[in-house]
Amino acid sequence: MATGAAATFHTLFRAAFERALDDIAAACAANARAWEGASRARDADDGNAAETLESWRKFNARYAAHMAAEDEVLFPTVASRIENVAYAYEFEHEAEEWLFEEVTACLEASASADEANDDSKRREFGGRAARIVHATRTTLKAHLAKESEHVLPMLEARFRSDEQAELVWRFVGKFPTKEACDMLTWAASCSDASVSASLERALSSAVESDAAVGLRRALKTERERASTTPILRALYTDSQDDADED
Repeated sequence: MATGAAATFHTLFRAAFERALDDIAAACAANARAWEGASRARDADDGNAAETLESWRKFNARYAAHMAAEDEVLFPTVASRIENVAYAYEFEHEAEEWLFEEVTACLEASASADEANDDSKRREFGGRAARIVHATRTTLKAHLAKESEHVLPMLEARFRSDEQAELVWRFVGKFPTKEACDMLTWAASCSDASVSASLERALSSAVESDAAVGLRRALKTERERASTTPILRALYTDSQDDADED
C-alpha cells in the first residue's frame, strides 16, 4: 500500500469528497421521499432543496479546485516519468465536468419547484435529482478508487519522498489563495485526524522547498489562519522565520 506524502494527501481528500457526496445523496433521497405521493401542505418535515443545492455548490467548488490542481500539477508530473497514464484521467475529468453540470441543473430545478410549492415538479425533479446524484457518487468513487489503486503506487515507486512532498506543496499552491485554509480545514475535518497528522509530518521536512516557500509567501496575508490550518501549519514550525516574506 502506498504510504508517501502524495498517497496520504489523496487519502485525506478522497475521504472528504466521498463523505460529502454521501451526505448530499442522502439529502436528495430524503427530499424525494418527502415529496412523493399525494399532494399535501408543506410542513417542517418536508425536504429542503435549497439547502441541498447549497451543499452541492460547496462540494462542486471544492472538487473543481482539486481537479484543476490535478490537471495542472499531478498529471503533468506523472506524465513526465510514466507514459500512458495521465491522458485517461484527464478524459475522466472532462466526463465528470459534464455530469456535474447535469447535477447542478437538476438540483436548481428541484430548488425552484420547492420554492414555488409545486408538488408535481417537486416529485419530478426530486426523484431525478436523487437518481443523478446517486450515479455521480458511484462514478466519482470509482474514479477516486482507481487513482488510489493505479496512479499512486506508480507515483510512489517513481518519486522519492522529498519529491512527493514537493509535489503536494505545489498541488496546494494551486488552490485559490484565499480559499486554501478553508479547503484544507474542511478536508481534515471530514477525514481521520491521524491521516492529517501523518501528512503534516511527511511535509514538515520539505518546508524549505521552492514550492513550500512560494506557498508561504502567497499566504502572507493569511498567515495567522494558515499557521493554525491542518497541513498548512507545517509551513510555520518554530524553525521558520520571516526571512522569505521580506
